Amino acid sequence: PNFGWYQYGQRVGIWRLLDTLSRHGARATLSINSAVCREYPEIVERTVAAGWEMMPHGVVQRTMATVDDERAVIEEAIAEIEAATGKRPRGWLGPALVETPQTLDLLAAAGLEYCCDWGPADDLPFDLEVASGRMIAIPYPVETNDIVVFAVERHPAEEFYARCAAALEILYAESAASPKILALALHPYLTGTPHRIAALDRVLALARERYGACVMTASEILDWYVAQTPPTQRR
Repeated sequence: PNFGWYQYGQRVGIWRLLDTLSRHGARATLSINSAVCREYPEIVERTVAAGWEMMPHGVVQRTMATVDDERAVIEEAIAEIEAATGKRPRGWLGPALVETPQTLDLLAAAGLEYCCDWGPADDLPFDLEVASGRMIAIPYPVETNDIVVFAVERHPAEEFYARCAAALEILYAESAASPKILALALHPYLTGTPHRIAALDRVLALARERYGACVMTASEILDWYVAQTPPTQRR
């Protein structure tokens, strides 16, 4: 049953997410196991055509702490996505957000520029220490993550909307002094179901119509941050 539940996201839920975001002119950053490029090529083709960004999430759903060769997994995931899309990915989200002590250095050595594993730590990007190059943490949520809201805390869809609406109100007020980011983590087998998709539609409408929020991909956030933050600065 759990395998079938997960499959629902690839077969049905992803298209609801794509349609809903497209209606609001929103482009997502797709955290993707690179094996999806082989198993579900239409997902990659249609989301890339819609302007979504591809962010490697390993090759399959296996944490970096359990793979035999972490460097090889990172390189394979990057290469597979680049071959399928014609564009080299710039960031990374580890399966289950799990790292080893060497993960960040390996990501930087592979030429990646941002990582979302440390995203729950802040409302804004910040620099992470790596042996060489530069690595930026991009916000990735726990509190507005549909796995937490629906699968862990077991709230109804209205809670997701209420939580995002409350966050938008405070972040908008605080943005008078400093930019703020509300990150949303959506999984197609959860938010892509018929009884939850309307909550996302309402969140996007509220963000755009009441607050004039700008929906940005992770790379767009990265470029905005790097353009104004010298490498020597640490938050």
